[in-house]
Amino acid sequence: MSTKVNVVDIIKEHWRTLYDSDTGKLSCLDIFSFLILPLMVSISSSVFKFKIDDSTLSILVNFGAIFTALLLSVLVLVYDQKSKATGSNEKVALDELFNNVCYSVLISISMVVFCLLSKIFENVFFEYKDNQIFISVIFLSPIVIFLLSHLVLTILMVLKRLHALLG
Repeated sequence: MSTKVNVVDIIKEHWRTLYDSDTGKLSCLDIFSFLILPLMVSISSSVFKFKIDDSTLSILVNFGAIFTALLLSVLVLVYDQKSKATGSNEKVALDELFNNVCYSVLISISMVVFCLLSKIFENVFFEYKDNQIFISVIFLSPIVIFLLSHLVLTILMVLKRLHALLG
């Protein structure tokens, strides 16, 4: 993959922020909250054969697009605050916040892409109803649900960090 679109560093830097501040180690509660819980919701949707309908897909695409734009403006705010920061603790906190917001933008874009893929596969497999149901219900809908729940939790974390830093 081209280094210009390689987002692995954004993912790594985000996951490095999920640590217990007392011990300095990766937080089990954070892993549960940001990974296991969304996975459980996602797997449950697959087990119960939940398919996201067209109107919900449309709402999710709008949600993702709006949050991407808002989060990009938050990045500018964080960058500006980072340049004004004087203490090392404040700079570390702003670095972590910056990484979290970048990751949120990435997840939001991913959610929009998977919503669009879900709609595309619905149209491509209209003749093969069983394949379309399999791809949408077993694969795409759970991914969209995972990304949505993961995004909401990450945005809540970003909001809390913004409040603590700038409030």
